[in-house]
Amino acid sequence: HTGTLRYEDQVFEGVGIKIKGGCGSSRNLNGKASFKVNLEWDDQDVPGCPLERRLLGQTHFTFNNGVQDTSASHERVGYAYFRDVGIPTPRIAHVQIFVNDQLWGVYQHVETIDRRFLSRWFESNDGMLYEGTYWCDLIPGNLPPTDDDDSACLTREFAPKACSVPPPGADPLDYALLRAMVEEVEALPNGGFYPAIEGIFDFDRLLTTWAAESVIGHWDNYAFFIKNNYRVYHDPSTGLWTLISTGIDQTFNTDVDPFDVDGVLATRCLAEPACEAAFAARLHEVTDLFESTDMAGRAELVFTQISPYIMADPRKEYGFGTFQARHQDLLNFIAARPEEIRTYLANQGF
Repeated sequence: HTGTLRYEDQVFEGVGIKIKGGCGSSRNLNGKASFKVNLEWDDQDVPGCPLERRLLGQTHFTFNNGVQDTSASHERVGYAYFRDVGIPTPRIAHVQIFVNDQLWGVYQHVETIDRRFLSRWFESNDGMLYEGTYWCDLIPGNLPPTDDDDSACLTREFAPKACSVPPPGADPLDYALLRAMVEEVEALPNGGFYPAIEGIFDFDRLLTTWAAESVIGHWDNYAFFIKNNYRVYHDPSTGLWTLISTGIDQTFNTDVDPFDVDGVLATRCLAEPACEAAFAARLHEVTDLFESTDMAGRAELVFTQISPYIMADPRKEYGFGTFQARHQDLLNFIAARPEEIRTYLANQGF
């Protein structure tokens, strides 16, 4: 839909606005809908190219309703930890959203994974980005039938546009690179996955991501059963791929076993002793960092900051007592998690 975005004294007419959300988090306008906003939306009914517009440097905005996180804190606390360990992480802030001048409530404004985001984390942002959702592994059977078919569970984040011409040397905006990568991983022989995978993926970052997700209990991710909430980016300056973790609202509440994996990159790693040892070493490191960082203090700061706005939220789906209880659950998880992770490591002989 076409709408208007207002921020303080700035007004943007004719922006693209759509409702977003997956299984469990999707709401319509009768509830607390999540939103995506595109300031440069290309309305097909309007001739010519869209205006080049930015607000606070951004062209796209993602506003998550947080209905699956009744602490309203998991994403901010978790992404801060991700930044600590050095993996690509979107910026995030709590905001109040008004729709037609009516308060809609507290939202998490999560940075869109776009070229501006990529420029902060990679040598080149001219690479190709793909998204995997819901039981979608990096295997040949999940690739689209052709390089311009967007019907598979692995989808491209960048597509050709008449009004946006890629610079010379940029990755092609199709599925060719993803297809080549998946087939190259598939071709690695049993017992020959590691360290050969380091010539395909930035595997050090992948191990760190997997380990950090394990610590915060991010079960709804790539490595575990669901195989969801991830993107893979090809950096043309290095030729390597990076897995980017997203959707960390359902965290800090489940005792996830780091070694109970399902994604092909993780299962093949654990099948080889050297790779398993590399993962275990990284898991030790990120657990130590989690324990030495004042994670509870971070959670308390967020709780104090947002409490009055949560109380005033007219569309929240839980009472303030539930919000307080889930905050305490978060603190309890933070206190107990290092010892739980070290128990998993000891059970594997590490």
